Amino acid sequence: MSATTRPRKGSPVVIENAAGKVKIYATGAAYTLSWTAGGERRREKRATLEAARERARGILGDLRSGAGHVRSFTIQQTAAIDAAVEALREIHVPLSSAVRDYAEAHKLLEGRASVVEAARAYLRHLDEHECRPALVKDVAAEFLASVEKRNLSARYRRDCDLHVGKLKAAAGTRSISELRAAELDRIIEKSTRGGPRAFNNVRGTLGAFFAFAQRRGYLPRDRTHEVALVEPREERAGGLIAIYQPEELARLLKAADARLRPFLALGGLAGLRSAEICRLTWEMIDLDRGHILLGKEFTKTRRRRVVPVCPALAAWLRPLRDEGRVYEFDDSSSLNRMAVRHWPRDREGNPLVERRPNALRHSFGTYRFALLQDEQKVSSEMGNSPQELREHYAELATPDQAKAWFDIAPRSKPHLRLVKEPADVRSRATKPSRKSPHTESVRGSARA
Repeated sequence: MSATTRPRKGSPVVIENAAGKVKIYATGAAYTLSWTAGGERRREKRATLEAARERARGILGDLRSGAGHVRSFTIQQTAAIDAAVEALREIHVPLSSAVRDYAEAHKLLEGRASVVEAARAYLRHLDEHECRPALVKDVAAEFLASVEKRNLSARYRRDCDLHVGKLKAAAGTRSISELRAAELDRIIEKSTRGGPRAFNNVRGTLGAFFAFAQRRGYLPRDRTHEVALVEPREERAGGLIAIYQPEELARLLKAADARLRPFLALGGLAGLRSAEICRLTWEMIDLDRGHILLGKEFTKTRRRRVVPVCPALAAWLRPLRDEGRVYEFDDSSSLNRMAVRHWPRDREGNPLVERRPNALRHSFGTYRFALLQDEQKVSSEMGNSPQELREHYAELATPDQAKAWFDIAPRSKPHLRLVKEPADVRSRATKPSRKSPHTESVRGSARA
């Protein structure tokens, strides 16, 4: 160890050894020591030069032993460090990792909550959205049991049993949370052989099944379930639909018997679906006030609907009105088969008017939109979205055609004409008359 004994004015006294060096500066009435340890520059003051030299030698000794490179702590700091290390010992987390994670979490929270509050909120989130493991076959059994308890059509119950049964067979012993959209797409495609209408029907049934699983806690409630990610199939290229012309509906209603006439009138002049007609009761038809009230349990979209009854429709339904069901069929398939059997035909047995799938409802939507030019009102009457209405029914008919469609009404004589004055129809309908052959209830004629 060496030291400069007679430094020049302004130059420091340097004391050094192999471990490093300490510089002593004269700063006013005292002396300042300066050295580097642990990559940091450090300073201390002493009153006399001899005291500064003595401290410099002690510092060099600490640097040689390694102690000089360690930061010194107060008693309070040392106690805090010991307490932190002891608290982390139980969870086996190093102090450095705990401090680093805490600092990162504090930055992310930006002062909006403490780290502990954030952790508690996250645990509540997990508790609310934690999914119970469940096999597809077990969830399917619960779903089908739930369907049986609800006031749903026999056709829908059979569809649920069929479609969910195929999914259950394809999934085997797997959990419902393991199924993904791509696999579900393949399962639906295979079971329907690619038909767009059938594909979308199965997709809708499985969508109800997966929504049920979400409600029961078998799938996360805060995410879109996998069936919703399956792309639906386009059923009509370019949005083209088949409709009837007013004169065609007039011919059908004129020639139809009492079994078929409510189907034609309610489908064409009220736009009801086959499944809704099948489950309709005469108590739901208010001819005096001019509306049909469909509760949400009867509609496809599960929304309450009020459908207007035009004077022409009221004139067709009054002779057929009876208490109970309009039709005694369990599902729309039976109703449609009845329509095929009793479809009006000419003397050679050919259809009087070609039967077109779903054309009665499409015709109502087309002519109703042409008459009102109000997509919101028509969509609420039909239970369709405004977007679907614009896509399929807009600008396919003129207002004159629409007026002719909703003016088709019967007369007391066998032939019919287009109603020109709705008030005249009401007055004729309220006049007492001899019982017509068509006053027989639809229920009675169906049984016959």
